[in-house]
Amino acid sequence: ESTIGRVMAAVSQGEGFARPNRFMVDFILPKGVSVQSSGTADGFEETLFEEEIIRSTKAGELNSYSEIQRGLRAFVETIDMPGRTLDTTDFTVYGPKRQIVTGHSFSGEITMTVYCDKYMRQRGFFETWQKAAFDQGTNNVHFYDEYTGAIRIYALGAFSGDAFRDRIAYGVHMYECYPKTITAVPLNYGTQNEIMQINISFYYRNWSNLSIDEVRN
Repeated sequence: ESTIGRVMAAVSQGEGFARPNRFMVDFILPKGVSVQSSGTADGFEETLFEEEIIRSTKAGELNSYSEIQRGLRAFVETIDMPGRTLDTTDFTVYGPKRQIVTGHSFSGEITMTVYCDKYMRQRGFFETWQKAAFDQGTNNVHFYDEYTGAIRIYALGAFSGDAFRDRIAYGVHMYECYPKTITAVPLNYGTQNEIMQINISFYYRNWSNLSIDEVRN
């Protein structure tokens, strides 16, 4: 068998190559800021607390963005698939040194580019997510588990058994995510027939492979 034949056989066994333009992204939303009752008879302290978070994203508010959340599957233009690094230290007894694994780490950040409709609802969605982390009026910050959600990134592939429709071929689940940075959007009278885009940097703590690792939400 020729080298080309072996290559073609390997490609055929894998049912073709993975393509970077066939992907899908799902966002799992954070719970938002909880309004805690003080338990006083007149409710004075509870009202005070509600005023402290009046410009925050409270529990359940992001649910009103569920339609935009689902629509983001079609609006995400680019996104980074996260990587992983084995941390090492040099170890030498005699002769050439060895690098011994001491742990593993993640970059902790990915970027994505998202198209916007004319109301810029996609930008508003991520701004609302950010406001689960802080209050714009008091500048107080909220609890970590109130503003962290999750992201799932899927690589898609066409399968002959499904009439070559796209199906999930690979996926990762990213834990404890939030939109760290929403970059400025340049506006320009000279642009013609261009779609507005926003660039977003997401923090994440770690990730798992949805095929070979067990994922619990």
